[in-house]
Amino acid sequence: MQEKKYQGVDDTVNYAIAIIKKHSGDNILKYFDNKKLSEIFDFISKDVRYLTDPMKVKYLDGGSIELLRSPEKTMYELAGDCDDKAILAGSLFQRYNIPYRMAVISNKENKKFHHIFPEVKLNNKWKTFDATYEWNKMFENKPFTKKEVFYPGDKKIIKEEIK
Repeated sequence: MQEKKYQGVDDTVNYAIAIIKKHSGDNILKYFDNKKLSEIFDFISKDVRYLTDPMKVKYLDGGSIELLRSPEKTMYELAGDCDDKAILAGSLFQRYNIPYRMAVISNKENKKFHHIFPEVKLNNKWKTFDATYEWNKMFENKPFTKKEVFYPGDKKIIKEEIK
């Protein structure tokens, strides 16, 4: 589990993608070999319970601690918040060479980002893969007031705002 004070959304997503790339070959992910996308979605949304970060400790400058769990830690605990579940799913997409990107959204009037999930590219269309909550449906679009996506390139992460 990585505990770090991140410098905004870009830094947090970049670090999440670094975790994905580093851990996509982890042995524990072999559990998902030969599983369909729907089985992966159901496991992450239903068997990995939603668990907020243990503490939202405030730094003196107003920042807070965000915990990003490795896929192994999430699987071991069978728990995590949206970023942990997104990292687990992203690691599987990376492992199986499924094109993906990470989406961060706000559905609030102030447009402050508060949620992350992966999207997969199937039949040349980006599909939402938000397995954060057990009631979520695979490929169900999310309403948003602001959205940015991060493409995990080989050498550079590319960011794009979606309108």
